[in-house]
Amino acid sequence: MVEELDTSVSGTLKYKPLERKRGFLIYVMRTYPMMVPYLKGIHLTLDGWRPGRDEEGWKLMGYRGATPAPTYKDTPEYVKAVPRLKDDLAALTLLTASEPPLIRRVRSNWVVTVYYGFGDASAIGFCSTFQKFSKQSDTFTAGDKIHYQYGHWCSANSEESSNYRELLNLVEALEMRVRSRELYGVEIFLFTDNSTAESVFNNGNSSSK
Repeated sequence: MVEELDTSVSGTLKYKPLERKRGFLIYVMRTYPMMVPYLKGIHLTLDGWRPGRDEEGWKLMGYRGATPAPTYKDTPEYVKAVPRLKDDLAALTLLTASEPPLIRRVRSNWVVTVYYGFGDASAIGFCSTFQKFSKQSDTFTAGDKIHYQYGHWCSANSEESSNYRELLNLVEALEMRVRSRELYGVEIFLFTDNSTAESVFNNGNSSSK
């Protein structure tokens, strides 16, 4: 799909072939759920032709629907790629580049390290903590360090929704621990009081821009 997008006229792709490829990737996604967020660009591209969508393919707030509602017979031959599609395809290419396919660890027979994390955010600032627990005999013993970060949002983030800030805080907390190379081969329990952030994590994406 990357080559098709690079050689397409005005960033357009044929609807039917793209839809078939999405169907195949959805089956692959059942084995590799980490691919879920990067299918969003394909979803938005395939639905971008529908009424009530912005230039990035997202539904417009407050749109009540067209009358009569479009049907599958109304789908165009070509659809315009949304801006994020190229980055999503690059991510999917990277995730599927290995030969043979990566082995996904679903559940280990034994656990030696657990990380517990907490995060919270407000309109002004944010904070998050991580603490390591190691298994000793039949119990887990807390480590002697608590990794934490806190700060104030920039003006752009302060103006976003509370759900956006809550999720951003959790994502950045995890990314910081990943960059520290401390989260290899561990199980993570990340706690939040925000149901939207939890839903987005479990689903892999969101219908909200």
